[in-house]
Amino acid sequence: MKRHNTLSALLVRERIRYFSLPVYLTNTACGLLFAAVFVLLVVLIPDRINPYIYQLAEYFQVSPSDYDVLFIYAFSVLTTISCTTYASISIEGKQIEALKSLPIAAKSIFQAKVLHHLSLSVPTIFALNTIMALYLQWSFPKVMLGYAFPLLCSVFIGTMGYILNMIFPNFEWENVTHIIKQSLPAILTSLIGVAVTCGTAYLLLKFFSNSLYMGSWIVCGIIILLILIMGLWIMKRGRYLFQEL
Repeated sequence: MKRHNTLSALLVRERIRYFSLPVYLTNTACGLLFAAVFVLLVVLIPDRINPYIYQLAEYFQVSPSDYDVLFIYAFSVLTTISCTTYASISIEGKQIEALKSLPIAAKSIFQAKVLHHLSLSVPTIFALNTIMALYLQWSFPKVMLGYAFPLLCSVFIGTMGYILNMIFPNFEWENVTHIIKQSLPAILTSLIGVAVTCGTAYLLLKFFSNSLYMGSWIVCGIIILLILIMGLWIMKRGRYLFQEL
């Protein structure tokens, strides 16, 4: 019960800070906003968006039954742009010493910061994917992939952002805009997010165009494995790194 209350308090603390800093909110939520615009375009003016998806599918000779998977890829690329964790340690600033002095496990800090990230992405992904799936009349297996792929990418990028900020913290900033827009974790998180989503989509289209659906589930399995590896690394090294901040 005590651990649950501590985690809840930390999560509330994260949310208060997040919504009190407009630059933090606008820069880390833009990907979810772009995803919402993408889904609205697919639903409201499909003749402007869908032809490009179908042309891409024809170029890579994708099986017509897997055309829907390309919508999932595009959606996942946009949602993965949003990440709050890459600045979540640095944004503590001079308060980091006070946070370290509290009787709170480093694991709880990690959980609160990643849960805050997921509290933004998970509901958005569920809502937007449901709308897109209903409009495009996806089969049940495609709907499940539509949930799994972007959700796993979001968990991956949230965990990676936290690790990068633990390794490259910056508490000497004078303007919070710097750590949100121009810090090394911000740049690396963006590059890794693009590499994971766009790179994976390209490789699947290039080498698994005839079995795009199954290939996507294989990638989901690989992402789960990477998330577990990162989680174990954080559990093992996170406490030491947190105390060294």
